[in-house]
Order: sequence, then structure tokens, then C-alpha cells
Amino acid sequence: MTTLKTYPNGFRLLHNYDNTTKATSITFCCLVGACNEDDTNRGIAHLAEHMFFKGTSKRTSQEINLALDQKGIVSNASTSSDMTKYYAEGMNVHAEHIFELFTDCLFNSQYPQEELKKEKQVVCSEIEMYESDFRDKVEEIGSIIGLQGTPYAYSIIGTTQSVSNINTQDLIKFRDTFYTPDRIIVSVTGSTTLEEAEELMQKYVLPYGKEPKQPITYHKDCFDIDIKERYKFVSKDTDQYYAMVNFRSINASAEDVYAYKLAKLALGSTFSSRLFVKLREEYGLVYAVYVYNKMFAECGLNSIHFISNAKNAKQVLTLIKEVLDKVKSEGFTEDELNTYKNIYKTSLTLSGQTLMSKASLNLNKIIFAEKYYNLDEELENIDSITLQQMNEAFNKYFDYKHLTIGVVAKEDNIDAIAIFQE
Repeated sequence: MTTLKTYPNGFRLLHNYDNTTKATSITFCCLVGACNEDDTNRGIAHLAEHMFFKGTSKRTSQEINLALDQKGIVSNASTSSDMTKYYAEGMNVHAEHIFELFTDCLFNSQYPQEELKKEKQVVCSEIEMYESDFRDKVEEIGSIIGLQGTPYAYSIIGTTQSVSNINTQDLIKFRDTFYTPDRIIVSVTGSTTLEEAEELMQKYVLPYGKEPKQPITYHKDCFDIDIKERYKFVSKDTDQYYAMVNFRSINASAEDVYAYKLAKLALGSTFSSRLFVKLREEYGLVYAVYVYNKMFAECGLNSIHFISNAKNAKQVLTLIKEVLDKVKSEGFTEDELNTYKNIYKTSLTLSGQTLMSKASLNLNKIIFAEKYYNLDEELENIDSITLQQMNEAFNKYFDYKHLTIGVVAKEDNIDAIAIFQE
């Protein structure tokens, strides 16, 4: 059973009880991410996440690590455009230990100078690593033009210059501005009862919010991207051609999201999908081709990614358009509809098999749809999609009018946009 409790000071408790386990999964989800940054502090949300375990007013970094390890607690964190998550899994008897430790790290981090210096080096090394990974690079430049004009059109990790310029006071200001009760949801999944979770909230979390606040919610309308730049190229010393072909943006709460995901699967997400069969099986032209999407509160990326030898790239782009044009003119088939319904339902069912994944599914549903996650309901929603709805979603979200293309290759010798305008 899932329960959401909202406290007068804005904190929220999302509880999902599971009596089949002796473990508990606890996530402190903060509705802040790269979309809350500006040109003065790109990468600060991600850096703040890195500094979460690096020292508080009562614990050193080493003491925090020992406090987790001694109880056998597995912990980690992640940053996206919309949110930052700090999560831990352990035996249920250690739930209070996690609450005490995480609230200390969340609200009392000191961002010590020496720790910050080391962590900035780590993040800058991460940035340099992404620069040399051309898949990551094409995603970065594809995102910049595919989400241009929105708060999501920036790298989550920042740049070496922006990260290097961030200091302790910047981090404290960012934390105090955005790590506030109205932006925090504490998710408890597993054998910790609702009563126990509420007691832990009262003891450790609620004291950090003195004033009444309304929890923030994300806007649900999808940005209509104002395309100013359709093509972006970055030269790298490689014989390969890395491309990210963006189409219309879709957000996490779109009414036709289920129909879109079926179209996405049928187009390029499995070994039997149309793009994989055409480009890999029939022609042997690509190492990888797939439809890629990220969904945020107000927009998202909807793209075709491929990697090919540079000499084959023009033919690959031409064949992609050929596949798209065929679906536009003839539509998908009933067999494809049924096949990808089964694939989608299986994927969704398997994705919720761990406590951590259950917690993530519940959080995302509450944040983006303001309702509880229910697997049976999700499966029914998938089953209810008609072939007409699947084809309509394809035509809506794979519209050439919204096309942008990012490319990483040695030479810029293909007019990629023109191929789709023919």
C-alpha cells in the first residue's frame, strides 16, 4: 500500500509498505537539479550531490563512510535536470540510523575546503572523460540544440571552468535556497511501517522546517521548443560518425506517453525494431541504432542515435528517413502493436522488482503525474492503446518540422538536415 503524507511545513513522506522483506529503501528526493542553475554556477547541483557525504558540523567524510559501512548500508546519489536523489538500502533495523545520517548530511553539510578541492578535481576529470567519450559528447550537443531555449538545454555536470569557480559559500547558498522543505520528498519503501516512518520524520526531518509551506509541483505543459539552431557539429579525431537526430519534445506527464513509448519501441528499441532490422540486419551499416528519450517535467529528448563508419553515414541517414517515411505513409501493424505491448509490459514489470526501483517508480509518478504508481493500472493503460493511437503518436513526435541534429565526426561533409527535407 502506498501513502503520501504532506506536512504543514511542506515536507512530504511517500511510504510503500512491503512485508515480504526485512530490508528498507530510503530516498531523500530534492526537487532541484541542473534546471535550477544559471550561467554563474553551471554544475553546482551535481557538485552539491558529490559533496553530500564529505563532512557535516558533527562528522568528517571518513566518519560518514564508516557510519554507513558499519551498518552494512548501501548508499549512493544521483543528479538530473529536475531532481537530486540521495538513497540508501539496508536492514530495516537500521532505518533510524539512515534518517539521522541523511538529515545531518542534507542540512548540515559544511563543504570543507580540502574536500571541495578534491571533489572538484574528480568532477573535472569526469567532464574530461565525457569529452573523450563521443557517445556522451553527441548527447551533450544534441541536447543543447534539441532543448534550446529551455532550462534543460545544459549539461548536468557543467564545464571545467564553471565547476572550478564554485566555492563553499556558493554551495551553502545553493543548498539554503533549494534544499527546502517544500522541495523535499522522503521515500520509504520496504518493511518499515508507516507509523515507524512517521516517527522518524517527526524526530529527524520536520525540525528543519519551521514555517508553513506549500510543496512545489512541476508544471505539466510541455515547452514548444523555439528552434533557432537545427544543426550542431563537433570535430573529433575519429573514423566514426556519431549522430543524435532529435524530433519533437515529450514530457513525462503527456497524455499520449504510452502510445509514444510503443511507437518508440517499434521504431528502434529492440532487435526486431524497424531501424535495427533495416540498418543492422539488412545492410550491416551501424554498430548501434536506437530511439532514445529522456522525459522531464516540462519537456524531454526524443531522438534517434546511431554510430556508423563515417563513409556510410549519408546512406544511414537516408535509410532512417526511408524507414520513417514508410511508417508515416503505412503506419505500424497490429502484429507490431501486440508485440511491443508485450515487450513494454514485461519491461515495466521487471523494472519494479527491487525496493530501490519500486521507490523510484513511485517517486517519479508522484512528481510528474501527482498520483500513485500502480503496476496493474500501468499494464491496463498499455493494453488500452489502439493501433490508431500508436500511429498518431508516431506522426506527432517524429515530425520533421521539429528536427535538429547533433553530430560528432572528423569532417562536416554531409548536409544531414537536407536529407530529411527532401
